[in-house]
Amino acid sequence: MHEQLSGYLYGPGGQPTQVPTPASSARHPVTPPNADVPPGRRPIPASSEGPKKTNAQIPMARLVVKPEGAPNPFTHTIPMEGDVVMVERDLTYNNVKHAAARLGGTAGSLCRVRTVQDVDEELQRVAGALETRFVAPGRPTRTAGDRIFPWSVDGVVNNVDNEDEFNEFKEHTIANVAVQGRCRLRLDEDARGPIEPRGTHTLATIMVALLEVEDTANKTYAYRLLRCTSAEIARDPDWFQKLVVASGAADEAELAAAPPAAAPAKVAHLTSVWTVGKVLDSSQSPGMVTVHVAVARLDTQLLSAAALPPYQSLTDVRTNRQRYGVWRKRVQGDRDFNGATDAKLADGSEARFLEEWTGRPDPERHPEETLSGRHGTTRPTRSLASGWP
Repeated sequence: MHEQLSGYLYGPGGQPTQVPTPASSARHPVTPPNADVPPGRRPIPASSEGPKKTNAQIPMARLVVKPEGAPNPFTHTIPMEGDVVMVERDLTYNNVKHAAARLGGTAGSLCRVRTVQDVDEELQRVAGALETRFVAPGRPTRTAGDRIFPWSVDGVVNNVDNEDEFNEFKEHTIANVAVQGRCRLRLDEDARGPIEPRGTHTLATIMVALLEVEDTANKTYAYRLLRCTSAEIARDPDWFQKLVVASGAADEAELAAAPPAAAPAKVAHLTSVWTVGKVLDSSQSPGMVTVHVAVARLDTQLLSAAALPPYQSLTDVRTNRQRYGVWRKRVQGDRDFNGATDAKLADGSEARFLEEWTGRPDPERHPEETLSGRHGTTRPTRSLASGWP
């Protein structure tokens, strides 16, 4: 801010507020004009001229939302250091008396955050048997009755200022939320998901999933917000069913199809999955790990011919039919031509499908299938999962 200021105590004269500063220039002067470019100044005189730190933490000030009614500081509804918090994208609270209502809509107003556990408790209380569905933004099959899920993962709480669990001082609590970069993450029993292990390994991906359970008989929908990691996906091929059962959303008998060929009592899918970040230090301190926060969202994909972009389809002149999927041109060194996975193009070249969706019985691919392809036992057969950030 004040780099290279000189003469500000005893200036050369002129206006009383005048402070002589060097002329701003993006380059060092070259004299004579065709001389070699001078090297940079060493040591670096100011931090603004140093290397830019791309993995530096980016904290954002958020307003902590306290639960309605009598708050209990011993429950996991009040954000604290290492918590994954969510922010409301849409203004759904019109009653200003509600704890999550936004008091102002100006550009300077702070976003309000809540813990994943707090939002999950509200989902169980008010969204236990909805007749309409929550969908992800931009879903092609969204109907008029469906609603966009209003909450999204914001980041990890780095620290909390002015803690007031019992609301004794009637003051606002500020949480500095790391939206990018390194931050400590809680891994104790209150913060872990239903099947999340006590310890995880380095480079494991921390995720928050929105689970949808449909009651096929009553045509209602229930939702849960659950935390999980890529570690349990890689260790167990039945991780999704165990996640649903462990969360209490359904039991194994309700998820199984009843004979003869009857639909199951409940059908469970993931609507959206947010990646919070990757674990950098699996034992930073007791009950804490270090993660690199990089929030991204994975939604349900529609793999029908009408919804796919043109570059994910081709005409196989060998069979004269349209095929869909992720493909590339065959190059020298590839194995011999295989009619099941390869195609011939009109220009005489050959294409190889890395992942084909032609004739897929279910046009929707839910996030649990994509996650199994990315981290689980089906990784060799489903390795791309287009749309995964």
